[in-house]
Amino acid sequence: MINLDGEPFYFGEHRMLRMQCAHCGNLIESQLLTEMKSVYCRRCGSFQDVGELYVTSRGFTVLRRDLLDRLKRWERLLRDALKDRELLEFAERFDPREAERLDRLIASLRELLDGARDHFRLYLDPPVEVSCCRRGGEGLGQLVNLSIFGVCIRLRPEVKLLHRGDRVELEVQLPASETLLRLDGRVAWSAKRPGRMPVHEIGVAFDGLEDAA
Repeated sequence: MINLDGEPFYFGEHRMLRMQCAHCGNLIESQLLTEMKSVYCRRCGSFQDVGELYVTSRGFTVLRRDLLDRLKRWERLLRDALKDRELLEFAERFDPREAERLDRLIASLRELLDGARDHFRLYLDPPVEVSCCRRGGEGLGQLVNLSIFGVCIRLRPEVKLLHRGDRVELEVQLPASETLLRLDGRVAWSAKRPGRMPVHEIGVAFDGLEDAA
């Protein structure tokens, strides 16, 4: 989606890729720098090859090369934070401030790790309602993010658990669009977090794309 200034418009996205202009030192920002070979600097009016990138998210800034070199360490930090958040759900005394702190940390780590990906993900805030059909029934959920390869969906608690390999059909209408998208795919991963507020999320890899009015 493009705004009136001709710049891409993103919903709820905190992560930003940055590089420094080799000619004037200006910071060039774009979500798509990993998918571009060259970039234009508005300050000095020069085109140049995409150079060393930085990933910025919610106050964190990491050199993308270092992020890739230490990817397992960052992934371990995320797993530990998710485990702490799950344990907090079952604690005798629930601390909402600690839960909020962990939620912010988890969101930041996820966004930083997204910076290690080669393809852009669109995050939607607030999430968009999506219908998820599969053999044996239909369930509703929220579209959390999407890319050219697939989507992440947070299913409602009453929806029967989906497993890796299950085939699904999705129907979703994106903001500012009158087109109903019908997406066919297969569940690539499924994760469920129990507790006071259970969360069941799935990743769906696309088979194809069909637009319907």
